[in-house]
Amino acid sequence: EGASYVVTADTAEQSLTAPNVVRLNGIDGRLDESDGDWTTLTAEEGVLDTKDDKLRLDRDILLTTKDGKRAWLKSADVDFSSKVVTSEDPIQMEMDVGRVEADAMTISEGGKRIHLRGRVVVDLNTEAAKTSETTETQ
Repeated sequence: EGASYVVTADTAEQSLTAPNVVRLNGIDGRLDESDGDWTTLTAEEGVLDTKDDKLRLDRDILLTTKDGKRAWLKSADVDFSSKVVTSEDPIQMEMDVGRVEADAMTISEGGKRIHLRGRVVVDLNTEAAKTSETTETQ
């Protein structure tokens, strides 16, 4: 629905028996939303399934959203059709109001909704939160 994505890699390997599955190394990607929001991603390696519109990422993953949220993950599954990113491994996240750690995470709605699961630790910068709240209400 108006969203688009681009994924590039330093190297790509495609199987003759499963041409829709591509192994990638040195991954860079970007998901653009119709409302102007975007999310970029980098990862050491992954597997793109062009038939199912899904990307499995592994090792040294960084997600960055237009509004400055950053998440570091060990692994992630990206579903481009539903615009959902899921990680069942521990994550770290940084945003203008603080830092978060969790055992698992799901990002949906173009980064607007983040669901953290497991042992969740939040380090909140209360001054930044107050500034952010004041800016949003004006």
